[in-house]
Amino acid sequence: MKSLTRSISGQLILLIAGTVLLSQLLIMFIFFIRVDDRSDEYEDYFIIQQIAAVYQRAQSASGEKRQLLLEFSSSAEVLFSITPAPIGKSHFKLHFQDPDETQWFVKQLGAKEFYVSEKNPSFKDMWSFWFSDKMEECFSDTDQTRTLENCPYRVYSLYLNSNEWLNARIMPPPDAGVLLLPVMFDAFLMLLGITIAVIFTVRRITAPLRRLSEAASKLGRGEQIELLNTDGLRELSSTTQAFNLMHERLTRFIQDRTKMLAAISHDLRTPITSLRLNTEFIRDQELREKMIGILEDMQIIVEACLSFSRQEITEEKIKTIDLAQTLENLAEDSTHISFSSTIRAYDYSCRSVNIKRAIRNLLENAVKYGNKAHMSFAKNNEQIVITIQDQGQGIPEDRLEEMFEPFVRLDEARNTQSGSVGLGLSIARTIIHKHGGTIEAVNTWPGLKMIIQLPVQ
Repeated sequence: MKSLTRSISGQLILLIAGTVLLSQLLIMFIFFIRVDDRSDEYEDYFIIQQIAAVYQRAQSASGEKRQLLLEFSSSAEVLFSITPAPIGKSHFKLHFQDPDETQWFVKQLGAKEFYVSEKNPSFKDMWSFWFSDKMEECFSDTDQTRTLENCPYRVYSLYLNSNEWLNARIMPPPDAGVLLLPVMFDAFLMLLGITIAVIFTVRRITAPLRRLSEAASKLGRGEQIELLNTDGLRELSSTTQAFNLMHERLTRFIQDRTKMLAAISHDLRTPITSLRLNTEFIRDQELREKMIGILEDMQIIVEACLSFSRQEITEEKIKTIDLAQTLENLAEDSTHISFSSTIRAYDYSCRSVNIKRAIRNLLENAVKYGNKAHMSFAKNNEQIVITIQDQGQGIPEDRLEEMFEPFVRLDEARNTQSGSVGLGLSIARTIIHKHGGTIEAVNTWPGLKMIIQLPVQ
């Protein structure tokens, strides 16, 4: 139910269905609950008066006159007959809540003794009444069909004399259920039609929104996407146009920034090489070695920037790999890394080289500054979780987020001679973000835990 109420089609279906049901319930209450009881009473009064009139005349008539009286008085609503025994099976029971109405009923009939028997309409009778020709037999004015037991009936047997009983067989007035059946059937068909129409219409209207959502998700993961079609409703078309414009601007901005970084790094290589050659002519050995060290640091930084820019420019194609096996293989590259997984295999579509590079950077960092590392792999319904736990001293809480920034080296004692310029964690985070995931560092005392979360495909 929660998922239904969170969708446009679900909310529309519930709203329209609720409105239709409420209106139908109001109609049922007004016309069939409040009015039905009164109409039944009026019909009972009319039938009873008709039976009473025939009964009074039958007492004074005999032979052929009585037979003609019964024939002319019979109709589709009531059928009169005389039998030696009562057809009714039980003594009269009170049908009215008001005792005065009951006394009026008995007084109108004027019989010394009478029996009543009835068979109320069943659901099968209701269905036959509306959707088949079978119930037409029950309205026939011939005694042969009126005595069918599959017809609802009510029989009044009134005492004439010791050998004769006047029987009045009538069709009982339809209950509210009989009258409500077509209304309920109409409401069902209406709800079914509305549901189908709403689902079809909403799916057609929201199709551009689904495509927009998929494109936004791919763009967030750094995938190449085509410009979306802007045809359709005006409101959705304007939203799609705005997304296409944003896509073009973001792509151009990233490309310009990356190209500029690559150009600067490339252009710096020539003057650094020239300075390196000129430094060899410095006679002061101590100064020469110091200058050479600085230039080597600059060379390492430039090479790292070039590598980073190439990573941004070159987009690797996505392919499917066994992520669990890949992580296990990365852990086996070092004896200082252990690995555990709750699942044996998991196919995952990604940029495999980039994913390996990101995990390798994190593992090398964990082993370098935490001596040992343990990597675990797990999956739930919503995400993939990869954790890397080291045994180091951790990082100050206020610098946990800063450690992922480019060229940030938290260990001030480190220098470029170790081969690190502070881009490893930044590159890892960029790759994880491009795959729609997140990375977080948490101090565990002792040690530092890297938690990587990737979306389940």
